[in-house]
Amino acid sequence: MESPQQGTSALNPSHFDAPLKKKREEDVNPSNGTLTKMPPRMPLVMTERGRAATIIIERRLLIRDCLVKCLSDGKKSNIVKSFATVEDWLQERPQLASRPVILLCSADRDEADIEKDIARLNQDTPGVSIIILSDREDAGSVLHALDTGVRGYIPMTMAFEVAVQAIRLVRAGGTFVPAMTLISSRDSIEKTPSPAENSRKTLFTPRQSTVVEALLQGKSNKIIAYELNMCESTVKVHVRNIMKKLRARNRTEVVCLMNGIENKGGSTSSLGSTANEATA
Repeated sequence: MESPQQGTSALNPSHFDAPLKKKREEDVNPSNGTLTKMPPRMPLVMTERGRAATIIIERRLLIRDCLVKCLSDGKKSNIVKSFATVEDWLQERPQLASRPVILLCSADRDEADIEKDIARLNQDTPGVSIIILSDREDAGSVLHALDTGVRGYIPMTMAFEVAVQAIRLVRAGGTFVPAMTLISSRDSIEKTPSPAENSRKTLFTPRQSTVVEALLQGKSNKIIAYELNMCESTVKVHVRNIMKKLRARNRTEVVCLMNGIENKGGSTSSLGSTANEATA
């Protein structure tokens, strides 16, 4: 008795694969029932529409690839892509998710070039969120970037986890600037002399300025001499010279004139009018 396998050819799996492959590339035309070739498979990026995307724009390939690997968290809901220039990004932009976060690296680039890129992004992709990754972290650079429409500013000195959270904040609609920049800006503002202090430096010597401050506090010559460790007669000389410079006739006018200068922004041109008001 013949074996069931005799007289039959061996089954070749490729016989099944070929029709399946063909079927994947063909479909039935409902109008006439004929097989027609399917259109080319849509690019992968087209299926990414609606997913959160972070776009890195950096000319240096190594840094660009490192940023992609660092920011990719393995989640399908998060897309990280990189481009060398803004022009490269704009060519693929219509196929990517709407309103992505653009991480624009500005290191080793002129500020004018960065401004052009920001203007181009704001013009061609309205509503996009731009974050500057920069090696500058002074308050002037940060404020200038914000004035151009940037939503985030990440300095190179920032920790990676903080930078990731900053990107998420901007994606959610917020604005991020480094706290240390604000702190340093506050310190510089506090160190900036007021107009009144500038006027005193212009009008008086350092010793006379100290005496003026004491006069504004209503202190007598004796107390001033004690606190400044000088003779009372020396204080009287300083007061006379101060009165002469302010064209004041007494200590009361000195106080009125100095208050007038401070209230008018430290301008010494107001001495004449303020003196008339003091004597009126």
